[in-house]
Amino acid sequence: SENEFNLLKHNQTKVAITTLVLDSSQIECKYSKEPGKRYETMEKELTCSDTRTDEINFDCHTILENLVEGENLFFFKCKDLSEKQNENKQDYIFTLTGTSQLILTIPPEAPSGTIYSDDTALIASTAGGAENGKASCQYFSNSWIKFENTDASTHSQPLANLVKGDYSYSIRCLDLAGNEATGKIEFTVGEDLEEPRLVYVYKDFSNLFIILNEASTCEYSSQDFVFGQGTKMSELSTTHSAPLQFSNYMIKCQDEFQNDLEPIEIII
Repeated sequence: SENEFNLLKHNQTKVAITTLVLDSSQIECKYSKEPGKRYETMEKELTCSDTRTDEINFDCHTILENLVEGENLFFFKCKDLSEKQNENKQDYIFTLTGTSQLILTIPPEAPSGTIYSDDTALIASTAGGAENGKASCQYFSNSWIKFENTDASTHSQPLANLVKGDYSYSIRCLDLAGNEATGKIEFTVGEDLEEPRLVYVYKDFSNLFIILNEASTCEYSSQDFVFGQGTKMSELSTTHSAPLQFSNYMIKCQDEFQNDLEPIEIII
């Protein structure tokens, strides 16, 4: 068969097989799709060698056809060509399993369109196939590279230090039966030129809060300062707070692309 697990690719309808038979005399073999038949009434004959192929066994071969998805059972018997014409009384049962189509899906959380980060991840999922979606996936980047996290039904590959530009990654996944599914992830790494914007300011009995429209790193002081030398608030967040300890606050923020928010001055 195609592999040691007797699994067939999706829509594979025939397969060539070879069997080795140990006997003291030249042999002939037949098979049927029905169990328990007498040798003489079995419908299909195998082609067997006249001489031993390895000094011990005779080999017989045939093509099994009309295979379907799911279980395909075949029942074999052989007899020798000695005077007694000894033959198998019990069927030798051979099973082939036809598999469903392997389906590759690129989920919504995979990068697409324009992203404003130099770190992302290729993400894919597989379903169907030989093992309910279990597969091994690769992506193409000058050569085929195996995903860091694969051999399952979900697959991911971290990408880091991407430069500004367009990216296109072909993806292929292969299951145990040899079913293959392909797809593509395309996206653009853009440059964020928009500075953060202040959305809201409020305070409670002990803290001052500011809300921004994008994740940023913010610092504060009671007077003007150079960014990097103030007291840090939150890092890469949209919500920032500082304890109420001054009557005057100077706040400066910067997003991950070093775009600076206009300095915020708040008088309590």
